[in-house]
Amino acid sequence: MHRFFSPTRRLHIRKQHMSARRRVRADDSDEDERPTRRSSNWFKDVQQQHRLSGKVLADVEVGRPSAQQRPSQQAPAAAASATAATPATVAAAPSGPKKVFSGLLAVAPVPFLASGAVNVIALNNYLAALKEDGVAAVYVNALWGGESYALTVQERIQVAEALSAGGAQLAIHVSSSSLAETVVLAKHAAQLRGVAAVVVSIPRNSYSRDLVGLEDALDFINEVAHAVPSTPLFVEHDDVIASFSLTELLQASSARGLVSNLRGAIARSNDLGDFSNAIATKAASITDVIYGGESNIAAAAFLGASSFAAREFSFIAPLYNKLIAAAQKGDAAATQKLQQQVAKFVSTVLAVVGNSEERRAAAAKVLTSLRSSTSFGAVRPPGARLTVHETSRLTDAFAEFVKSYTASTQAAKPPAPKPMKERDGYNGRLNGRILERIEFLESQIGIRNLASFFPHLRHPDGSWRKEYPTGANCNPARHIDHTILKAEATKKEITTLCNDAKTNNFFAVCVNGSRVAQCLDELRGTGVKVAAVIGFPLGAGTPKAKGREARELVELGAHEIDMVMNIGAMKDGNYKYVYEDVKAVVDAADPGIVKVIFETCLLTDTEIIDASILCVAAGAQFVKTSTGFNKNGATPEGLDIMLAVVGNEAETKAAGGVRDFATAAEYIGAGVSRIGTSSGVAIISGKPAGAGY
Repeated sequence: MHRFFSPTRRLHIRKQHMSARRRVRADDSDEDERPTRRSSNWFKDVQQQHRLSGKVLADVEVGRPSAQQRPSQQAPAAAASATAATPATVAAAPSGPKKVFSGLLAVAPVPFLASGAVNVIALNNYLAALKEDGVAAVYVNALWGGESYALTVQERIQVAEALSAGGAQLAIHVSSSSLAETVVLAKHAAQLRGVAAVVVSIPRNSYSRDLVGLEDALDFINEVAHAVPSTPLFVEHDDVIASFSLTELLQASSARGLVSNLRGAIARSNDLGDFSNAIATKAASITDVIYGGESNIAAAAFLGASSFAAREFSFIAPLYNKLIAAAQKGDAAATQKLQQQVAKFVSTVLAVVGNSEERRAAAAKVLTSLRSSTSFGAVRPPGARLTVHETSRLTDAFAEFVKSYTASTQAAKPPAPKPMKERDGYNGRLNGRILERIEFLESQIGIRNLASFFPHLRHPDGSWRKEYPTGANCNPARHIDHTILKAEATKKEITTLCNDAKTNNFFAVCVNGSRVAQCLDELRGTGVKVAAVIGFPLGAGTPKAKGREARELVELGAHEIDMVMNIGAMKDGNYKYVYEDVKAVVDAADPGIVKVIFETCLLTDTEIIDASILCVAAGAQFVKTSTGFNKNGATPEGLDIMLAVVGNEAETKAAGGVRDFATAAEYIGAGVSRIGTSSGVAIISGKPAGAGY
C-alpha cells in the first residue's frame, strides 16, 4: 500500500526501513548465525514455489489438467520447460536494438460497470481520445493509476486484450505478488498485438520490511525475462521499494549480462540526478529510459527524456505534448508558460481531492471519463470514492480548463485584409521605389528616358486614376475572362463555357490554342471575345516559338493572347531577355491584345515591379498575375504593386483564386480591368464556387 502514502510519508518510511537495516546489521556481528542479505532467502523461497505453482497456474489459464494432476503424462517438453525455469542467461539479442517508445505513454485507468465488472467497451472510446490527443502508447495495468492491485489475473488479461484489440501500442505491466502469476501475465502479454514491451516492477520483499536488494531484483527480473525472451522487457523502478538506484540496476544488468532482453526502464523516482545518470548509461541493450514521475516532466525533458508515462496523459495530453516539445527545444519562456498552465490545473484538482494518492487516482478516473465521454466508474473498493459534490467540482474545473486551453492555443485571427484603396501602391507610397527600378532598368534594356513611359508617377496624389464602380454598383460580368485551361477539357465543356459567356455577357473566354476555332464558331456574332494562352503554363519557350504561336492564333481569329513570361529569366536577372521575349509576342500578335502572365507567387515584390516596367516598355497592353496552375493566384499585395507601376499605360488582369463577387468587386474598384476565372457564373450569381481556376 506504499503508493497510497504522500511523498513525505513515503520518504519517512524509507528512512525507517534503512535505519532498521542498519540496527539489525549492527546488532548481529556473527555472519554464520544470520545472513546479512535476508532478502536472498526470500527470493529463493519464492523461486522454488514457482517451480510448482507456476505450472499449475499456467495449466488453469489454458483450461487443461495440471501437471500435478497427471504426473505420469508429463511430456518431455514440459520437463524441459521446468528445467528452463531456473535462473539462466537469456540468449543474446540482436545487436543494435532500436528505441521502443517515443512520446507519451498514458497510464490507463480501468473502467468499471456499476456491477463492478470491467467495462471493456469504454476502452474503445478511451483509445480514440488518446489518438486524437497525440498519445503515442498506453501503459496497461500499471500499479499507480492503473488499479492492477485491485484486479484479478483474469481481469488484467481482459483489460490487456481489450486494449490490444483497439490497435494501440502497449506497454503491459505484469508484476504481481506472485512470481507464478507474473510469469503467466508476461507470457500472455507477449503474444498480444501491439505489445511493444512487457514491464515488471521491482518486487516487494514479502518476508520482511527490508528494501529489496540489487541481486534479488536482478534474479526476479531475469526469471520474467526468461519467460518472454523475444519481447523487450522494461523494469519500473521505485526507490521506495528498492535499496539501489536505477542507474545501479541498469549498469549491473549490463555488466553481468543477466537480462539480455532488458531494453529500458520506467523511472518512478523524483531523483532527477539518478534519472539523468540512467539516460547516460551506455549499457548495450538499453534503448529507453522513460520518465514516470508526474511533477518534473519539463525538467526530465530538458535532461534528454524522449518518452514519458503519467496518468494525466489520459485527459490533458495535448498540454503535456506542448510542454515537452518546448522543453526539448530549450525554449525556457514557452516552457515556463506551459508549466504554469499544468500547475494551475493540478492545483485545481488538488484543491478538490487533496494530496492523497488514492483520491488523486479517483479524480483521474473522473477526468478520464470526461475526456473520453465514457464513464469509467469509481475506483474499486477499498479505494477512495469521491462525493457527488467533488465530482461536480472536477467536472466544472475540467470544462474551465478546456475552455482556457482552447483559447490559448487558437491562433490569433489574422487581421482583416487591408482594403485595396488603403495600400501603399494605391496611395503613391511606392512611387520612389518604382522610379529607382526604372532608372536601373534603363541601362539593362538600352532604352533612354524610360521614365517617360510612366507619367502617372509624377502625380503621387493619385489624381491620374480613373473612377470605377464599386460594391453593389459594380457589374463584374463585363470584366470577366471566362476560363477553362485544364488539359482534360472536352469539346462539350468548351461548349458549356461559351454558352455561359453568351448568357451572362462576359467580356471574353480564355482557352488553350487548340480550342480557339471552336470558340470563334460558337461565339460568332455575340460580341464575346476569344483569348488564347501561349507558352502555357511554364513560359519557358523561346521568344521565336512564342511569337510563332501567337501569330498563328491571331491569324486564326483570336482577339487576345495571354502569354507566360519567362519566369526563369526574370529570376536570373536577365532583364534584356524578358523584355525581348515580351516584345516578340507583342509584335507577332499585332493587332491583337497581349496580356503577360507573371506568376506573382514565384516573384519577389521587386521582381513584380521590374516585370511590370519591362512589359510596359515592350508594349504589352496587360499585365496579369497568374496562370492559376501554381501554388497561388492573384493576391491584393501583388495587384497593388502592378497597378501602381503600370498606371494608365497598361491594364491589369487578376487571375487565379478569384471566386466570389466581393473579391472581384474590390479588385475592379481599385482599377483591375479583367478577372480571369472559371467561377464567372458563381461570381455574378452570388452562389458558392467550387474548386477551379
